Amino acid sequence: MQKSIQISTYEEYETLERELEHYIEEYQSENIHLVMYSIREAVNNAFEHGIKNNSLLAITVTTQISDSMMIVEVEHNGDGFNYEERVLLLEDPDQYFMEILSSSRGRGIAIMKKCAKQISYSEDGRKLTLLFELEK
Repeated sequence: MQKSIQISTYEEYETLERELEHYIEEYQSENIHLVMYSIREAVNNAFEHGIKNNSLLAITVTTQISDSMMIVEVEHNGDGFNYEERVLLLEDPDQYFMEILSSSRGRGIAIMKKCAKQISYSEDGRKLTLLFELEK
């Protein structure tokens, strides 16, 4: 099973987010808040750092069920980033949170690492894959 949405503005995401949440809830009702929070962080990062509010560019959010896993991909056609350096910096999300306790920014990847079983980047940082274990 797979569900995809494509958006170019945050307003489009807000409109389609509930539809996406209903789909995910079918498979992940107990921990849906972790999945949705991760997707929101990924979409926010894609808007802010990738497509930079250029409505000619797009973000695609795809969820797929595979065996005992939910795979969420957030991909955009904007600017990429040096994800290896950033992910290494966030090796231990708990320690990272303590180090930036007074900062109001820079927590997105750490939050996703804390919520998902695994995160990985590809396509020069333009594609994020999040893995979540499905409830038994």
